[in-house]
Amino acid sequence: ARGFGDVVKEKVLVFATDQGVLDIAHGLGLRAFYDEKIFEKMPEKEASRYGDQAFTQMMYAKVVTVQLINRLGHDVLFQDVDLV
Repeated sequence: ARGFGDVVKEKVLVFATDQGVLDIAHGLGLRAFYDEKIFEKMPEKEASRYGDQAFTQMMYAKVVTVQLINRLGHDVLFQDVDLV
């Protein structure tokens, strides 16, 4: 991946919530996980307001990603895409 060292590529797992993100991660040479059954109904547009159905689904996805990785026995540093 451009700009990623081997150590970073080895340690990073992208948890994709759609096929597009999965394709981008693989294109960058990163390991990625996507489960269509779990995330097939994720909204494609942003939430209209705090607490609406789209917002709730997106927040749920954040919790599920961390829980699944922890259950596999891994430590997690969660980084949301809008936090830099």
